[in-house]
Amino acid sequence: MGWQGTAVEMRGIRGIVFDLDGTLIRGDRPLASAIEIVARLRQAGLRIVFCTQDTESEDTSIAARLNQIGFDADPEEIISCGAVVVGYLLANYSGMSVRLIGTELQRQLLSENGVTLANCAEVAHAVLIGLYPGFSANDLETACRAIWNGAALLAIAHDRTFPTNEGLLPATGALVRTIEHATRRRARILGKPSVHMARSALKRLALPPEATLVIGDNVDVDVRMGKLAGCRTALVLSGCTSASDAARIPSRARPDVILADVTRLPELLRLELV
Repeated sequence: MGWQGTAVEMRGIRGIVFDLDGTLIRGDRPLASAIEIVARLRQAGLRIVFCTQDTESEDTSIAARLNQIGFDADPEEIISCGAVVVGYLLANYSGMSVRLIGTELQRQLLSENGVTLANCAEVAHAVLIGLYPGFSANDLETACRAIWNGAALLAIAHDRTFPTNEGLLPATGALVRTIEHATRRRARILGKPSVHMARSALKRLALPPEATLVIGDNVDVDVRMGKLAGCRTALVLSGCTSASDAARIPSRARPDVILADVTRLPELLRLELV
């Protein structure tokens, strides 16, 4: 597969927002040609940020992991859900308590950055749902009771699945949907595809939306974020979206271009690489 779309649609692109898992990496391994492609785009003068749903790591740690596997990444190029969530909570829930349904690493990241976390005996002003493999019936009850008592429902993401070395796994959205169904409340999403993540990426690039390409493997997350922000969008089929999935995307949600992977991205952007 080459691509579906045209190079003309990409004229004027000066910056790229790269998703990580399923687009450039899978687990702790780079995908084929991804390191070389990112280097070529940098050499051509394009600005780059890496946008991830990670809520367990500081941006410096994420950059270090990328560097360890061969990418040339600076912490200033990382747009992580964790940092966006911390910023949102400090701006909107300063002095108030947040009940986290998530991992110990997520708890540590939030508390070390000044977020007040509620214990089981406290009344929470908000409930934050993270990607949490240990999610239990008790967590479901705890979250629902807090929401029924007036707490806001927040979530780091709404992803249905995420790609790993062993294949797809259920993602945060599966947990969020359960709580939404029980409480009849809609969660405010703080990570991709939210405007909070998009604004952070555009601010870091210092570029307008029309000069920015968002590329990722998830239509509902990466492509939707780009579209909501007014950016141009590219979908790769190297992660959680298959060719058959792509063929069923409704017209209103379709990206500007669909690629098998990032290998032909420089060719797609040829007008900007001369």
